[in-house]
Amino acid sequence: MKTKLRAKVATVLSGALLLLATGAGSAAAVPSASGESGEVTAAATCYGGAVQWTQTSPELRVPSSGTYTTSSRCNDINLRTTRGTDRPQAYFAAVCFLPSSGNNYCGSFKQVPSLSSGWKVLASDVLDGTRFYVVLRYSSGNFKVGGELAF
Repeated sequence: MKTKLRAKVATVLSGALLLLATGAGSAAAVPSASGESGEVTAAATCYGGAVQWTQTSPELRVPSSGTYTTSSRCNDINLRTTRGTDRPQAYFAAVCFLPSSGNNYCGSFKQVPSLSSGWKVLASDVLDGTRFYVVLRYSSGNFKVGGELAF
């Protein structure tokens, strides 16, 4: 009995190792809508809906007029740099909110390194349906930078 059980366990384990080694088992790691792997799905969907922007002056409003509105696609408002001059100059970004009641307000400016490889969270846990825009600023020089905004 123990020999048969050991043989079955060995077969299952070697099959699992073979799947992992060949990458065929990667389908088992596909993120789902719940649990820890669900966060990966949410992130992919969030960033997949990102909008592009380009800054050519010391201060820029994104969008240049009007507002964006958050949705269930993202919990946060995220920004990343995807193009810029070859100078590694940092710039700053702040989210300004236009609530349905009360006064408009802007969060604090956060430093965003130019040509960063990752996303910078500008505002966390933003409610769906929140209207906002982003202000981008840098202090000196002739600088052109562009990137994406995911919300």
